[in-house]
Amino acid sequence: MARANSKLTTGVSIHPILARQLRRAGLDPDDIPRDLGWLGDLATEVGAYYEELESIRNSLEESLRDAYAEIQTLEDTVDDLKSAGNTSSREHYLNLFERTPIATWEEDFTMVAAWLAELRASGVVDLATHLESDPDEFQRGVGLIEVTNVNAAAARLVGAADEVSLIGPLAPEALDEDSAPSFLSQFLAMWNLEESARTPVVGTRFDGTKFDGLIEWHAPKVGRAFDYSRVLVTIVDITDQKAVEREAQASLKSRDEFIASVTHELRTPLAAVMGFAEILRAMDQGDYEEERDSLLGIIANQASDLSELVEDLLTNTRSELGQLDIVSVPVNIHAQLAQVREARPDTDKPIMIPDRPDVPVIASGDPQRVRQILRNLITNAHRYGGPEIAIEVDAQPEIVTVRV
Repeated sequence: MARANSKLTTGVSIHPILARQLRRAGLDPDDIPRDLGWLGDLATEVGAYYEELESIRNSLEESLRDAYAEIQTLEDTVDDLKSAGNTSSREHYLNLFERTPIATWEEDFTMVAAWLAELRASGVVDLATHLESDPDEFQRGVGLIEVTNVNAAAARLVGAADEVSLIGPLAPEALDEDSAPSFLSQFLAMWNLEESARTPVVGTRFDGTKFDGLIEWHAPKVGRAFDYSRVLVTIVDITDQKAVEREAQASLKSRDEFIASVTHELRTPLAAVMGFAEILRAMDQGDYEEERDSLLGIIANQASDLSELVEDLLTNTRSELGQLDIVSVPVNIHAQLAQVREARPDTDKPIMIPDRPDVPVIASGDPQRVRQILRNLITNAHRYGGPEIAIEVDAQPEIVTVRV
């Protein structure tokens, strides 16, 4: 029998990990020695290797546990800070919300956003025209708005008993002729993806009275998306400003009417003066003496009317500018009436002035303004009154009354 080789050829596939360990032990995996003593060395090497692996694994697990604990602690800290920050921010927001003197509503437009999406999907392109042509649809949209919070200033503005009574879905009846423009501007802001809208509004209080306001609608953004669940709506009461504006407009209208009236009044006597002056210029000096005197009298009367109109116009202008000087002195009323009567042209309407009493009727006033008032009253009576003009004077201890 032939002698066996000192090496053993396996002829079989060895597991990669075992082959690697054989190499670590200095052996060739494809030519393993027959002497099995190498197995002990191999086992020792393998055991040491796995002990090292176990040690490394334990270290890694311990490190992972420590890292996880640190991450968990960090997350808890972040959550705590976030919670504290949110609580602080919310408290700060609520404090501002409640204390601001401006009437403020917090409203949920989430359902409105879904409703508008439905309209867009159904083919609506012009929202304003669609809602104006379909009042029921417009009213439906208003009813989808829900008030979630209200401050005290808002309750005061509308005359509500408390803030709680204003919280909840808006009644569709909230849409009326006065509020329609403001609701439409809010819906259009959402339709056009705008953050805010501002429009005048006429509001109705709980007692039925009206007020003028300026409404501001604002939708906050979270990232790039709108948060329609907490829209802020503020209303500034501008009732007093609107009243002043209306008074100013009425004053301007009154002034325009006054100027138009004065212009007309000035043109009438001026046309007569110019016309009769042209006639006089065409007359021969020696002829038509009687006609000339008549025309000159008419010209004089019309010129007097012009002078009075100019005086009235100057008085009105000075009064509006605060530059009208008024004096207060004793005024003989009957003497003033006689002076006005003498300055009046002869007319077909007799003016009946009471005789002067033995004791003069004296009142405190500005003689020039008294004559101006009396002249205007008599002129109005001549133009718009009956066939004759009667003047009465009633003297009482504290006041003198003149009736034309």
